[in-house]
Amino acid sequence: VSQRYNAVWTGDQTGGNWEYIRFHIPTFIGQSMSGNPNIGSDMDGIYGGGAPIVQTRDYQWKAFTPVMIDMDGWGSTVKNPAANGGIYASINRMYLKLKAQMLPYYYSYARESYDTGVPMVRALMLEYPEEEFTMGNQTQYEYLWGENLLVAPVYDEAENNAEVRNKIYLPGGEDQVWIDYFTGEQYTSGKVVNSIDAPLWKLPLFVKSGAIIPMTVENNSVQELTGEEPRIFDVYPDGDSSFTLYDDGYSQAYQNGEGSFTEITSHEQDGTADITVGKMSGSVEGMKSERETQFIVHTYAKPQSVQATVGGIEAELQEAADREAFEAAEGNAYYYDEAPRNSAYYDGAGSRQCLLL
Repeated sequence: VSQRYNAVWTGDQTGGNWEYIRFHIPTFIGQSMSGNPNIGSDMDGIYGGGAPIVQTRDYQWKAFTPVMIDMDGWGSTVKNPAANGGIYASINRMYLKLKAQMLPYYYSYARESYDTGVPMVRALMLEYPEEEFTMGNQTQYEYLWGENLLVAPVYDEAENNAEVRNKIYLPGGEDQVWIDYFTGEQYTSGKVVNSIDAPLWKLPLFVKSGAIIPMTVENNSVQELTGEEPRIFDVYPDGDSSFTLYDDGYSQAYQNGEGSFTEITSHEQDGTADITVGKMSGSVEGMKSERETQFIVHTYAKPQSVQATVGGIEAELQEAADREAFEAAEGNAYYYDEAPRNSAYYDGAGSRQCLLL
């Protein structure tokens, strides 16, 4: 019962130090491997505190975990995300907003955990058992968040001061590529990478090529979502890939076996990407069957042409000059962004490009 329904918490710990982050990474992995997918801990501990950088680093990686608990009654400082003000509060806000936008991705894996017991926080050996390197303790300070995101928290003071993260193993076969989520830089798999840029605002976060990440609009709480806002699919085309989106609205309908499932597929070959959103199966009372849909398609050159079909009928598309024009457009539209940025703190040009449709 505990493995299926409740959340496991790591106990009363002292924050404000790097050791608190270091030992929690393998703790989350191990507890998840024990059949408890809903794992959480106090943000920056329930005791101690007083180190804004440590608290900020803790918020970063735990934004990619199932449960974040803010309990500071016994600490020396307030632990909420805005407690330290300035850049620390802004960075914490950025990651919490990103977590809120990625809720459809998180929730789909939560449903999978409920159905199968496969956790959301995944040891690399769980997804890549054929790779001997994942079987030892060399990968105990990184994990997969679902199948498509690899999280490598900054947990060492020396690396934090140097603004880098070392010893990150990127799993996968010869054709697998991992992409820095914030800069778009590509890395081939099957090797350890070092000196990954990690200034205070930047969590080392990698997305697997071929990934499809369902998202929603920016929000501060699920209670702000009505179910009528656009669906957003963040797609990194590479070969054949798919994702099954689960949605039961703002409800407990999953307990009765209810909810909707939608399969999204991506087929890329010779520089052409074909992305398809299938028909929704299942339903929940009040759920909208037709919704505006946006695609963020990551490319490394401007597409020569863009086409869209809805229900087998080709839709008329207009090219917008920029994001503002795209949002103001009436009807179906797209625009190309040569240097998108995921963070206001990222001040480089980056190498990732994308198409918003």
